[in-house]
Parts: sequence; C-alpha cells; structure tokens
Amino acid sequence: MENYIMASMTTETTHETNKEDAIENDSIKISVGRTPRRVKVYLLQGEDWIDSGTGYCIGEIEKETDKPYFIVRNELDSEDIILKSFLEGTIQYQRQQETLIVWTDLSGKDLALSFQETEGCADLCEFIIKVQQEQYSPEISLYYVMPRTSVIDGDSFSQNGLSDITELITGPVKYPELPETHNLEGILDNLCQGLNSQFIKSCIINHIIEHSFLSKFNQVFAELEKAEDLENLHLLSEIIKTLILYNEVALFEEILAVDDNVYGIVAMLEYSQEFPNSKACYRDILKKKMNFKTVIDLPDEQKQTSFSLFKRDFYLSFLKDVVLARFIDDQTMGTISSLIYFNHIDIINFLKDPSSSANLLQKLFRIFDDDNESKERKRDGVKLLHQYIIIAKSLQSYQIEFFSALVKNGLFSMIRFAFSDDDSSIRVLGTELVVIIIEQDITLVNTIDNEEPPIEPNNAISTVDKEERQKSVSSIRLKLSDDMTLIKLLTKLLIHEKSFGLKIQAFEALRILLGSNIASSSHVTNDNDSEIKQNFNSSRNQQVADNTENVNDISTCNYFNAFYAQVAPELFRSFKDLSDTNSCSQAEVKIKKDQILYEKLCDLISFCVGEHSASKPFILENGIIMGIAKILELEVKPILKLSALRCLKCILFLNYDLYAEYILENDILKYFMKYFIEVSQDNNLANSSCLQLLEMILRNCEDAFMYRERQSFQAYGKYLVENYRGFLENEINYVKTGKALVQWFEENKTKSSSAMDSDSDMRDTTNVSENKDMFSFNDISLEKDSSKAETSSPKAATSEGNSRTNLFEGIEKTFSSSNTNGEKRHREDDDYSEGNLSEDTDPRNVDKVADEASIEPNSSNETFSESHRLRKRISTSLRKRLAKVCHK
Repeated sequence: MENYIMASMTTETTHETNKEDAIENDSIKISVGRTPRRVKVYLLQGEDWIDSGTGYCIGEIEKETDKPYFIVRNELDSEDIILKSFLEGTIQYQRQQETLIVWTDLSGKDLALSFQETEGCADLCEFIIKVQQEQYSPEISLYYVMPRTSVIDGDSFSQNGLSDITELITGPVKYPELPETHNLEGILDNLCQGLNSQFIKSCIINHIIEHSFLSKFNQVFAELEKAEDLENLHLLSEIIKTLILYNEVALFEEILAVDDNVYGIVAMLEYSQEFPNSKACYRDILKKKMNFKTVIDLPDEQKQTSFSLFKRDFYLSFLKDVVLARFIDDQTMGTISSLIYFNHIDIINFLKDPSSSANLLQKLFRIFDDDNESKERKRDGVKLLHQYIIIAKSLQSYQIEFFSALVKNGLFSMIRFAFSDDDSSIRVLGTELVVIIIEQDITLVNTIDNEEPPIEPNNAISTVDKEERQKSVSSIRLKLSDDMTLIKLLTKLLIHEKSFGLKIQAFEALRILLGSNIASSSHVTNDNDSEIKQNFNSSRNQQVADNTENVNDISTCNYFNAFYAQVAPELFRSFKDLSDTNSCSQAEVKIKKDQILYEKLCDLISFCVGEHSASKPFILENGIIMGIAKILELEVKPILKLSALRCLKCILFLNYDLYAEYILENDILKYFMKYFIEVSQDNNLANSSCLQLLEMILRNCEDAFMYRERQSFQAYGKYLVENYRGFLENEINYVKTGKALVQWFEENKTKSSSAMDSDSDMRDTTNVSENKDMFSFNDISLEKDSSKAETSSPKAATSEGNSRTNLFEGIEKTFSSSNTNGEKRHREDDDYSEGNLSEDTDPRNVDKVADEASIEPNSSNETFSESHRLRKRISTSLRKRLAKVCHK
C-alpha cells in the first residue's frame, strides 16, 4: 500500500513537472521577440540594398519542428508576409549601428532588417541569443560590430582606414579537452583562440571550473616534473599564463579556494619558455613566507573563517607582487588589486566587530597590560597591528571606525610599550602608528566619550536615520581632554631618541597634535572673545552657545593649558636654562650635543606661538625668547642659528605688545645684531635672512596708516638706530636698508620735536593724547624707574631729560573700540618665512626680495587694565596681566 501510494505520488509529480516544462517552453516561445517591431526589409542585389517593404517583425518558434525564425508582415496587410527567415545552420548575424541586423541565409541571400527604434533591434537580438543558448539553433552566432570612433569636443567621428570592432555576443564555443600529458598543445591553441572574445572566455572558464581542470593540471604537472619533460612543462606554464590573462574573477576565486591550487599554480609558473634552461624558486619563497605567527588564539569555530581571510590576503599579494608581476597586463593587475581591496575590507570588518572576532582587539591589548607576558609576544602584537593599520590607511570609508575601535580597546598601552622598547624597529612601528592615526583624525588620540550619540538639529534627519547613525557613530565619539599621556610619550621620544628618522616622526606628530585644526569641530573661544560676545546680542549668542555646548565636545582651552603646564616645561627646558646665568653652561652642552633636536624645537616654538595664545605666558615667564636669542652667539652649526633666527623673527612679527616690551627691556635685539655683524660681509643665507628682518622692521616703521599698531616696530627701529647707527650706515652699504632706517629715524625725530612744541599744553593736562596723529619717539619710549629698573641697552641713558610715557599707551582704548564693534581677535600670521631666499641669494639684492615679499604683521588686540614695566624676569604684576588676556 505504501509503495503504491509513493508510486502514485511519483507519477503525479512527473506529470506536474512535464506540465510545468511545457508551460515554460510555451512562455519562451511566446515571450521572446513576440512584440511586433516596425522594420524595413532590405535585400542585397549586386552592390545595392533594395527596399523590400516595411512591416512588423517578430521572432517565433515552430511548434512542430522547434525551428526559430523571423517573420515580417506588411504594415498595411498582416496577411502579406514580406520575410520569413529561419535561424539555422551556421548563420552569423551582425548587429550594426544600433538599429541594423544583417546576415546571409543558407541560400546565400544577404538580408538586413532596419529597425525604427533601438529597442526593437535589441529585442530581436535577445531572441537570437535565447534560441542559440537554449540549443534551438546551437550553431548560429551573433556579433556586435562597432565602428572605431574618436571623441572631439563631445562629438564622435569615425576613424577612416581602421577596421571595425567586432565582439562575439553568442555563438558556438569549442571547449578544451580534459588535460593529459599528450594534449597540452591543443588545449593551449584552444585557449588562445578565445582571448579576443569575452563571451568565449567566460564560457571556457565556467567549463574549467565545472570540470575541475586545476586539480587535473596539478596531476599532470607532477607527472611531467617527475619525468623532467621540459617541453610539456613549458606548455603547461603557458596554459596557466593564458588562463590568468583571461582576467576572470571566477578563476581567481577557484585558485584561492584550495591551498593545493595556489601551490600548483606557483609551481607551474616556475617554468618559462623565455628561460628554458632555468626555473624560478617560487615554492621555496612561498614556504618561507607562509610562516604565520599566532599572537591571539581564537575559538575553533571562528579560526577557519579568520585564518582563510588572512591567508587569502597573503596569497593574493604574493601572486600579484612576485609570481605574476612579470607578465600580467594592466587589466589583470587591476582585477587582482580589486580582490585585495575587498579582502582588506573583510579583514578590517572582522577585526573591529567583537562578535565575529571574539573580542580579538581586547585580547590583543591585554597582552601589553600583563607584566608576565614575554617581550617577544608583545613585539609580535605591535607588528600584527601595524600590518592592519597600514591596510586601514588605504580604506577611507572604514578608517575612523577601525581606528576608534583601536583607541577604545586600549591602543595606548601598546604605544607606551612600543615607545619604551629597546628594539628600534618597534619604536619606529609605534611612532608610525601614532602618525597614521592622528593624520586620519586627531581627536582619536584622546579619551573616548560616553556611548551617547551626537545631538542632531531638530530637522536634520528622520527617526530611522537617527537610529542608523546612532549604531554607527555612538561607539566612536571621542573627546579632547587635558590627558597629555600621548604627548608626553612623543616628547620623551623626541628628546631622547638617537635615530634621526624617529625624531622627525615624533616632531611631526607633536606638530599635528598642537595644531589649531584640533579645534576644527569646536567653537570654544578665548576669554576676551567670550566677553565681547556676551555684550553683543547676548540673548542670541546664549542660544547659539547652548547649541554649541551640546554639539561640540572639544575643550581646546584645557588642552593647550595642560600642554604648557605639564609638557612644555620639560620639552623647552634647555631654552629656559640658557636664559639663566646659573644654568646656561649645562644648557649649552646639551644644545651642542644634539643640534638637530634644538633646530626642530625652534621650529616647534615658531609653530606654537603662531597657533594658540596659551603659549604667551609660558614664553614670557620662562625666558624662552632670551634662550632662543642666545643660540645666535653659541658655536653651533649655521642651520641651528637660522632656525633660532626664524623663531625670533616669528615672535617679532606677531606684534604682541608684551613680547615687544620684553625684547626691548632685555636687549634681545643685541644678540641678533651681534650675529648680523658677524655675517654682514658674507654672501650667504644667514646674511640675507638678517637683511630681510631689518627690511621688514623698516617697512613697518614707515607704514603711516596703522601708526598705533606699528609702535612696536618703531621702538625696534629706534633701538637699532640709537645703538648701531654706525653699522647701519657704513657696514651694510651694499643695500639701502640701513641708511633708510637711519633716515626714517631722523625725519620722525624732527616731526616729533615739532609735534611736542605744538601739543605741550595738552601734554601738561593729560598723560596720553588720544587725538595725536603725529608719531612721537617719546610715546614709544619705555618707562624707566631708576630705583627699580635694570637697564641693558648700551645707550639706554640717552634723552633722559625727555618725559617718557608708556610704550603701549592707548592700546586699552583701541581694544575697547573693537569690543564695541564686536570685532574678533586677529589670528597671527607667520608669513614672514624666508622661503623666498636661498643660499645663493646675494645680500645686495635683498631690497628687491623684500619688495616682492613685503609682510605686514597683524595687530594684537589684547586688553590691558594698566601698563607695567618688565624686568629681565617677569614680575608678579605682569603675570596677573597675562592671566587676563590668555586662556585660563
């Protein structure tokens, strides 16, 4: 009974299957090419195409014989058949010019169908493809004929004299035989014939995969190599090369699917007809390179998947860079590169996903927190992570998620180990890791914020989009803090590392970490700007401030203050010691011992003073300017002195009032002039740089439109003329700068005297003339208190009889006016750079150079409640003033 029922069910199922097949066949016959398409039918007679009529064409299959055919019925009389042509035999159809199908039937007639629309032609071509591939007419073929054209200004032009491009769309394919030791030459010929047709290549590759040709090639190779049959070994190598040049992704996937296939391909390609008497050693290299080290053990269920990803990456890179590099073309190289790229994406996704990788990153970083772990394993961990950070660097869309996952899971424990390791190669890898990450996103080097998603504007995105974004972003939000751990590590590396390359990398990393772009996503302002904005449209600004507080997480104020409090004193200690007479000898020894380091530190100071105002109190209170200036009189290499000169120039052209006061009070320009005198007769970059600085001071002294903002430079000019007049007039007579500065001094001295006579009554009643339009030397002279001040200038006692007002009087009023107008604080500009000068620059041409590169310093709008006098060491009152104008 049971057998009967099963038999009945089987019979019924068979009938149903046959019925479905019949319906499917009917649907094929009906659906393919059944839409009538308007065409003109042409017949070739002699050399002329004769119009045989216009009608509607369809493709059909005879039910009795299963023979496909075209039929064209007259558009005016459907009973009138203009053409009925069977698709049979070895007819070759050609599609030309998008709307033509041309062929020669078995009787020898040349026929053509000209379709009114491109869609009609494409529909009938699909009918041809269908009947060929469904074996109704397996021997017919369809070619696509395309004229060679060139595009000029958007228009296409045919290239006469060149043959058209012909591409096989469908047709019979001759497949290669299963490989044997005796038929390799025939297989190679068969493969070479299909190189020019994408259709044939795809069919042959599918045939090879379906019939496991690669394993059979391996068997044949083993027999031939054992028999030392070089001729057939060379043929087999050519077969593999030809298959690879087919550039089919399916073939590469088949090769990578099994290790034996990879080893077999590598072995076969060791032989080459180009070098018949020798062979490569790819297998030996592969065995040596295939020494995978297991740093972190994974569960057995995930080991297979993960290991195959890493092996696949290695195999592809080895084939691309070693085995195939000599003979593959650009298209094949691009295909392999794409496979490597997508495999890299899979690797990065695997590593950053805790569920798929079994928390691999957490396990990796725990190694560096365990004191019992061996150094060798920790070094392997650094090498492992470095390898895949290099991979992630090339994946723009996946960088931030991967790097933030590293930071979140404890990257800095690894970096600490790398920086402190005895092996210089590990220190190099650690530094490179930091540089790569901070170049991608500088906020990644700081602490991770909580898991809350970023706050979006009310109308920004829909609820669904918010949920998606929360999933992708909430785990990677970061916050800048006052944690100086990484910066301290880089500082230690910069100071103590002996390798020049590592010093440069550490310097660049610090430069990025201290750059103003670290606050690109923040709207935190300094105290002065905040005060202005509170007075200017306070209600509106309060609303903006509330939104900004929610959206922005970076506190640059705390960040930079932490740097100058925790890191800068150690980083720039030698400059501070050099300014102190008690410790200057030790500082000199340090500087002379590592001049490259202090060259970079001078550049870093130049960078810092121009980037953030938090450096101002540190620079002044620690005597950094004095330390930089004293480098000019040390016996060190010229390049270090030039770095110090650039740094000094940067500080001068910031046009910051307290800097100017410190420079003049402590005779900083004395060190510059001493160095200038030494190189004044040399034709080199040092002389040109000194002349350029002098020229810039002169230009800013002569600027009559920003008189009050140029008082610092006028004070510099006055100091130089009063103390070095003879040198300016006589020693540098090969340029006009020195004499021009003296002339400016004399002219303005005369104007000053006349202005003093006319305004004497006003000066008696007020200490500061707010309506004064004429420059006065007395106004830029520093206040001197004979009972307290220490004078360093060699001619500081001149003009003692003149009343001396404060150097920077009127600054408070100027800034107050700016506050009223809501003016923002200017950013300092360091375009004074010597980039236009070279070692070959003639100092006598420096006037021309200065004319072409004139630079005006920005004004400084810092608020001062009262003017204070500076000593060689910053007084308590000055520190209070600094606290008012700098970030707290």
